[in-house]
Amino acid sequence: MIRHSGLYARNKVGKVRKILTSLFENVKELTREFEQMTKRVASLKWRERIKKSFGKDPLICSKCGDEMVLYKIWHPKHGVIYSYLDHLLEDELIKDEKEQEKTSAIRQLSFSF
Repeated sequence: MIRHSGLYARNKVGKVRKILTSLFENVKELTREFEQMTKRVASLKWRERIKKSFGKDPLICSKCGDEMVLYKIWHPKHGVIYSYLDHLLEDELIKDEKEQEKTSAIRQLSFSF
């Protein structure tokens, strides 16, 4: 009985296949759109997101028009979230590590005769 009226019935295989393919195509389109939406949001930095939302650059001074530097973000519950000095120190450490890698590579390649 199942063979004659179920999904595997010969007279219904074509109809079921069309429905399933259209369903899977819709799911594929939705996943592509979702991925594109998440990539767009993730690729924007906080400054660009604020510019896009409010139409104003948060790091431009409203009085003189010069660009400001974000020095520190402090939250009463979490404390310091971002510190410019820590960011600079991290950048310097990364530069120092890269320079050390370069010099160690040069030392390995040098021959003393």
